[in-house]
Amino acid sequence: MEIKQIKNELVLTSTLNETTALAELVTSFESAAKEGPAVVLNFEGLKRANSCGIATLIRAIEKAHTPVHFTRCPVWLVEQLNQIDEFFSLHVKILSVFAPYIEEKTKNYILKLIDIDPDFLNHETIQSLDQCTDEQGNKLIADFDPADFFGFLSRDS
Repeated sequence: MEIKQIKNELVLTSTLNETTALAELVTSFESAAKEGPAVVLNFEGLKRANSCGIATLIRAIEKAHTPVHFTRCPVWLVEQLNQIDEFFSLHVKILSVFAPYIEEKTKNYILKLIDIDPDFLNHETIQSLDQCTDEQGNKLIADFDPADFFGFLSRDS
């Protein structure tokens, strides 16, 4: 895994797996924590992770002792957030996720970035995410069950 620091944001790329160094992650967290009130983890460039990589990430967050905000979370990470309670006992806040949609006319698979606003997202607004439009006004149909996909929100600190 590669880590690029931009102020308090850590941009993660490549793969999170058994070769991910805990010490490198902890050092990066410590450096980013000096730049802002929370460490922001940008996952957009992280293509995949395995259980060893997720465990290493959790250990690094535990050692950081600072709030951590996840942004641009890929679908595979949202699935992990819905399964692993430890993320939310670690002062983790989710800022945005990519959600899978299908464009109605072309049937193309599209990932749409959804900002997580806890004051806006509730049961009704989550259910409304089953359909939306892209930047060009094309109708998008959710390729997920909104209540299940955003289940982690009930645990988000």
